[in-house]
Amino acid sequence: MSAGARELEPLSVEDYIPNASAPEELPLHPPSRANPAAGRTKALPSTAPDPSPDGLRSRFDDGAGLVCYNDRHPDYLMVKAEEAALLDYLSTLVAKEHVVFNNPRAAPGELAEEMVRMLVRVRRYLPRKL
Repeated sequence: MSAGARELEPLSVEDYIPNASAPEELPLHPPSRANPAAGRTKALPSTAPDPSPDGLRSRFDDGAGLVCYNDRHPDYLMVKAEEAALLDYLSTLVAKEHVVFNNPRAAPGELAEEMVRMLVRVRRYLPRKL
């Protein structure tokens, strides 16, 4: 040992164990791992046709707060004549873009679960009959 160095005393088991405290209350249902990131949640966006579609069904324009849908996509063309089907399709696109935007690091399985959760909530606001 060099001059001026002190010998360290070995730690005891108690040094590794934190002080006991009241147990933390856990929620009855643990939150989904795909939860909106803090500060990213916003009101549901509006929809508009995409002026420059890239083949995808939709994309989210954060600056405009819009879900831009591809009005040339085969799925859109299939549902556009029936109002209820079109409303369901557009609400599905809004839910998809909302989930993807608010869960940027989620794994695909987590995104799928969050997508179902969001669709259940979005569809509660769809009219029963048009």
